[in-house]
Amino acid sequence: MCSSDLNFATCKTGAEELGDASHRLVGEPLTVPGYDDRPTLLQAAADPAAPLVLLFHGQHGCILNLQSRTDLDAIAPGRGVSLLWLSGQPLPARSWNTNGRCCEPASTEHVNDLAYLDAVMSAVAERGLHPRRVVSVGVSNGAGMALAAACGRPRYFDAAVSVAGWLPVSCRPKRPISLLAFGGTKDHLFGASGPRNIAGVWRRTVTTCRGTPETERTKHRNITMWTECSGGTVVRVVSLIGEGHVWPHFSFY
Repeated sequence: MCSSDLNFATCKTGAEELGDASHRLVGEPLTVPGYDDRPTLLQAAADPAAPLVLLFHGQHGCILNLQSRTDLDAIAPGRGVSLLWLSGQPLPARSWNTNGRCCEPASTEHVNDLAYLDAVMSAVAERGLHPRRVVSVGVSNGAGMALAAACGRPRYFDAAVSVAGWLPVSCRPKRPISLLAFGGTKDHLFGASGPRNIAGVWRRTVTTCRGTPETERTKHRNITMWTECSGGTVVRVVSLIGEGHVWPHFSFY
C-alpha cells in the first residue's frame, strides 16, 4: 500500500531516524521493552484519563512522515487528547503485518505486530495513563493495521479510523467498536468505494446500525453517518472529492 503521494522521502531508520530528524519530531520517547528498534513517541495530555489516539504510519513510512502530513501533533494538545506514535519494525523499511499477506517487508518476515501493540499498551499503563477512550488511527498500510488492531485486540479500543485503507481481516470482536473511514474519490488502490466497502462489512460484523443514515455534502467531501448503532457506537464514511491515495494535509479540511 505504498504510494509516492505519501512522501516517504522524509523517512529514515535506526538511530538516524531519531538523531538527524529529532528536532522535527514531537513527543516523548516511550520505552517499550523488547522493541528498541521501533521509535514510540507519546504526547501525553495533562489528564491521565484523556482520550488516547494510537497512530500507525503507512508502508515504508515513519512517525516523521505522519506528523508532517497530519498536523495532529499540533492539533491534539489543545483539545486534551493524548497521542501515541507507533513504528513498524525496520527490515530495513517499516511496514505492518496486517494479515500475514500484507504488507512487505513485515508480512514476508512474519512480524507479530499485535505483540508490539500489547507491549505498547503495557508501557502506557506503566507510564500512568488510564485513558477513558482509545482510538486506533492509520493511513494506507497503517489504516489496515489500525483496523486489524481493533479487530484483534478489541479490549483496547473504542473506535478505529481508516484513512486511504482497507479491512484486511475478518472482524468479529466481542463488543461493538465505532468506525470512521476516509477515502479519496481518486484513490488508485481502493477506488472511490473503498470507505463504503469497509463500512458495509463493519456494520454487518462489528456493530449493528438501525435507521436511515445522516448525510452531508459539500464541495470537498460527502459524509454518511449511522448514529443508531449497538453499544452507542457510530459508523461514519467520508468521501474526499478529488483526493487520491493519501492523507490530505490538514489545510484540506
